[in-house]
Amino acid sequence: MGTPGLFKQCGCRDTITRRRLRTRCPRIGERGHGAWYYRCYIRDMLGKPVQISHGGYPTRAEARQARTAVQAESREQYAGHTWTIARWLTYWLTTRTSIRLTRHAIYTRHVRQFPIPAIGHLRLTDLTSRHLTAMFAELAAGTTPAGSPRSSATLQRIRAALRAAYNAAIREGMITDNPARRVEMPAGRRPQAVVWTEGRVEDWHTDGVRPGVAVWTPAQLIEFLDFAADDPLYPL
Repeated sequence: MGTPGLFKQCGCRDTITRRRLRTRCPRIGERGHGAWYYRCYIRDMLGKPVQISHGGYPTRAEARQARTAVQAESREQYAGHTWTIARWLTYWLTTRTSIRLTRHAIYTRHVRQFPIPAIGHLRLTDLTSRHLTAMFAELAAGTTPAGSPRSSATLQRIRAALRAAYNAAIREGMITDNPARRVEMPAGRRPQAVVWTEGRVEDWHTDGVRPGVAVWTPAQLIEFLDFAADDPLYPL
């Protein structure tokens, strides 16, 4: 029981305080009483030291074997099956520095509004195409805050963000598969045409979001025709 990093503990409680005795149990040396645990330190993907403690093993040999397996992993591999999807997506968004600010804002909004609440609790390596199929089916059946059907373009943008995030995790050596490549997207509903109002134009300039089908107002059409008449690229 004196092997460094390996220890035994149980769930017995003090008769007075009701606190768990763990390693202080007088029966801890008995064969078959309690379980074996290991404790070790590794560096996480960001280079910071992390203490790992895990247990429930019936023998010391099994606890030692599990510790050896963890220590043999690269820090990227360890992060792949310990980081949640929410943690990775949040980190990944901070690395997206080479794209336009409007696209980054769209990615951020879509990721925080949809995948993180739906699948963010899962570990990176636990995600399957079945999880994504269920998530997209639920999103397709829902509506926007304005009450209109959610467009297939929005679903495709969410999928594109997930594919990009998982491809980045593959490049980092955290995972080996991208389930977002295989997900079957629900059939999109035909978008309903809306008027290209000043409010929608302002939203488009702010965050890049626009209706699937929008109709110009007469004033907007006149403005375009006036512009085209003065522009040599648009001969009328």
